[in-house]
Amino acid sequence: MTAHALPLAQPPFRGAQLPAARTVFGRASYILSSQRVQAALTKTGGHLGPVSFDLGDRAIQPYAIAPWWNERQPPERPVMQRVLRGDFFCLPFGGCHGGDNHMPGVPTHGDTAARRWRFCDFDQSEERTWIELEMRVRYPRAHVLKRIELRADHTAIYQSHVIRGVSGPICFGHHGMLQFPDGCEAAYLSSSPFPRGQVLPDQGDDTASRERNFLRPGSCFTRLEAVEDIHGGLTDISRFPARRGFDDLVMLAADPSLPFVWDAVSNPTLGYVWFSLRDPAVLASTILWLSNGGIDYPPWNGRHMNVLGLENVTSYFDYGLHASSGPNPFSDLGFKTSVTLSPDQSLAVRAIFGVAAVPRTFSKVESIVPVAGGIELVDSLGARVRTPLDLEFIAGEG
Repeated sequence: MTAHALPLAQPPFRGAQLPAARTVFGRASYILSSQRVQAALTKTGGHLGPVSFDLGDRAIQPYAIAPWWNERQPPERPVMQRVLRGDFFCLPFGGCHGGDNHMPGVPTHGDTAARRWRFCDFDQSEERTWIELEMRVRYPRAHVLKRIELRADHTAIYQSHVIRGVSGPICFGHHGMLQFPDGCEAAYLSSSPFPRGQVLPDQGDDTASRERNFLRPGSCFTRLEAVEDIHGGLTDISRFPARRGFDDLVMLAADPSLPFVWDAVSNPTLGYVWFSLRDPAVLASTILWLSNGGIDYPPWNGRHMNVLGLENVTSYFDYGLHASSGPNPFSDLGFKTSVTLSPDQSLAVRAIFGVAAVPRTFSKVESIVPVAGGIELVDSLGARVRTPLDLEFIAGEG
């Protein structure tokens, strides 16, 4: 794994009113730590990364940091791109396309990914470490309360975003990114059963802003192992890194009848599995961003490679609020791509992101099941790995 050195946190400071804060990869960040996790959270945009997970015999840092983090950027470049790292929350998810253009100045993925968050509260004890931040979002007009929490002996991050004061539809989601080192064997990507998968449709004739795609635009699929490509064949996208020189985006609609859904990346050569868990009634889909050097315009310049985006969303790709709240190929089939709220309603968006140590013989995750005190990850060969976790957090009970 590409090493992103994270400065050591201060010793536990029980009773302190403020978390440690320092500059990490060029950005003022809060530093959160527990027995097993150490994380940096940028004050601007709320990007969570780098994150170090202690697996006992080693620590891993799976999240990506944009390679231009220490370069001088022109002032017109989007703040979200300048900060780009780890995982961040998007409201609205996507850019201002089509009918959203009446809100000039709204950044891609919304204020939550680009503006400064206001500090609210912090606490650290032997059992938990948590921080709360807030933001008043301009479009759609809303108040968002962000809470990041670490638990003792859990190699996981618990995130919640409570959205209030909205009048009308919203689309939203997490934008997570994993980094893989050159020379590493391809990892196994898997998800809980999904009834529909689709490659990003053709974006039109603006070739100057388009990336090189390997998958056939708009093609539909039900298995990651068989996705149509531009050459008329079938490509297995469940292994990554792959397809150097190309960037592709696909969307998987989760089964809304399941009590929780998951995504997993098994990397046995590096000895870990990364996973995400969520309620499909709230975060209805996963967008996979297969980024491997296919974007040539600045600041990407063909060097954003071996990055796998796992973006848990309620949205229609990254087309923005107008496309997500109106008719689209997913909503036409009954899959949720937006949520409509009234000003007296609130919505809690909860997600768990974590890692677990696995042996080199571990394969692709086939299922994640609850067990006493945590979850069990089962691979395609029947091997089982357990890790402590509070799964009730997803339902708001943890």
